[in-house]
Amino acid sequence: MSKLRVAVVDDHALFRAGLINLLQESHDFDVVGDAGDGRTALEMIERTRPAVILLDVNMPVMGGVETVRALRSQPSTRDCKILMLTISKSEEDLFGAIQAGADGYLLKNAEPHELERA
Repeated sequence: MSKLRVAVVDDHALFRAGLINLLQESHDFDVVGDAGDGRTALEMIERTRPAVILLDVNMPVMGGVETVRALRSQPSTRDCKILMLTISKSEEDLFGAIQAGADGYLLKNAEPHELERA
């Protein structure tokens, strides 16, 4: 069984490292790249071609919703699954992400098994 190729994009380095560690402990995921902002993420995603992108909403340089729009506008990344992984409970952020093309929205206080299922 092949592993699911995942990219992690979050501006909090400690959270990003912990999430990568959690994903790497599972035999189901292969973390192919990570970034701390949307602009850097676009370059990394184009280069690594993940199947799933875990993406924070609020980040410097280029936020998550703007990043989703950019990913959905590029033919090479239109089919990536994008899961917003954020602390924001804002309806504006939720609806903005979904309208931009995100496939899901999960709060960072979710249990690890919820993340794996998502």
